[in-house]
Amino acid sequence: MKCCPGLQRIGWGAFAVLLLAGMAALLAHSLAAPATASDTPSDRPDFEGWYEGAAGLAEALEVQRRDRLPLFLYIYTDWCPYCRQFERELLTDDEVDGYLDAVLAVRMNPESGGQESRLAQRFGVRGYPTLVMYSADGETASYVERMEMVDGEPRLMTGRAFLRVLDEAANR
Repeated sequence: MKCCPGLQRIGWGAFAVLLLAGMAALLAHSLAAPATASDTPSDRPDFEGWYEGAAGLAEALEVQRRDRLPLFLYIYTDWCPYCRQFERELLTDDEVDGYLDAVLAVRMNPESGGQESRLAQRFGVRGYPTLVMYSADGETASYVERMEMVDGEPRLMTGRAFLRVLDEAANR
């Protein structure tokens, strides 16, 4: 056999055994890998009903002017671990989800296009996630925090604490 000289040295039978052993090890590793919160669909927020991107923000602002509803803007990136934590731990909170169902919710990834990138610059985005809440009358836009200090350490807010922050900004 001239096509595969390395296989001649170990033999086809030994090669098959090594190949099968490698595949079994790979399968065992993938089955043993622990599930993470991001693997569970119930731990992902349901963005159904959210406006998306720059066009979605423009549409939501029109609806806001007409219906005088608060507007929540979530500026994120796909690679941001803080965005994933925010989504997993706050946006899946039942009370937060219910609150956001009652307002105009927009999410925008500045890396998805030129308009989104320009809007992020206009908002002065310096990190992710950036959260902005417009008052119901549209007169005030406030940056809102998702973190709070507890015993001198930064910690993600509870759902209720985050709702208080949103509600305060919505009623300015």
